[in-house]
Formats: sequence, C-alpha cells, structure tokens
Amino acid sequence: MGLEFNLASTMVAKDNIEWASILNNEINKLKTQIPDIAIRSTFIAGFPGEDETDFENLCEFIKKAKLFNCGFFAYSREENTKAYDMEQIDEEVKEERLLKLMRKQEKISLELN
Repeated sequence: MGLEFNLASTMVAKDNIEWASILNNEINKLKTQIPDIAIRSTFIAGFPGEDETDFENLCEFIKKAKLFNCGFFAYSREENTKAYDMEQIDEEVKEERLLKLMRKQEKISLELN
C-alpha cells in the first residue's frame, strides 16, 4: 500500500512529535489488522529550512514507522514555488542526509524481509 507521508516529514520536522506519534499509531493499527501489509512512501531530504533537529525527527519517524519500502529524494529547487526563495540547504548536506535515510531504511527493509 502506498501512502504519501511527505507531509509527515514537514510535520515531524516542525517538532510536531504528537502528529508523528498519531501517524505511527495508525500505521501500527494497519499492520495489526493486515499482517502482510507492505506500506511504502517517499520522503524529501534537505527541504529549505530543515535543520539538524528537523532531520533527526524525520529519522526517528522512519525508524518507528518501519515502512516496507521508502523512496528518498534530495530536495530540488524549482522556480515559481514558495520554496524557491527560501534559504537553501547545501547540496553536500542534502546528500549526507539522503544517504543516512537510505541506510536507515535499508536496515528496516532487511528486518522486515
């Protein structure tokens, strides 16, 4: 089942830990009700304004959610968007965060398979 959690990264990143907890509870309910469910989603690393705490909160969400599969992408600046004029994250930082997320998910995927 594909669920869009990109909003989760924004909500988690803005220290809304309560919302992340609610999402994780709902994910766990689905897993309990449908034991063979395979939940997947995508996440963006390095969105403008994302600081280290925001990123660690996202990592914690990923760790607790234990999704079957995740796609991770480094934020890519797009003209004519609100984020275009926001302070951008260094490319090197985005790549480091992307790799960290991918490694976390790799461990989770190995656990689940």
